[in-house]
Amino acid sequence: MSSSVAFVPVDHKMAVKKGWGKMPLEKLMTELNDRTKGRVVRADQKYESKTRQGEEFLNTLSTRPNELFYEWSMMLS
Repeated sequence: MSSSVAFVPVDHKMAVKKGWGKMPLEKLMTELNDRTKGRVVRADQKYESKTRQGEEFLNTLSTRPNELFYEWSMMLS
């Protein structure tokens, strides 16, 4: 998973409202961040890089966050 990206389709505010306040699980998010070198995109948050690899990843794409989803376009070579 070292060159992968993880997309987490979660809405923490809704999870709290439904009584599932621990979503997304902290241990899962930590593991995903470690395995993807910081390239984890949550549907309910703006993506911000926390690593050099995450910064490189951020520079390769165009994002348009929406209240319900991310629309993401990537160029593959």
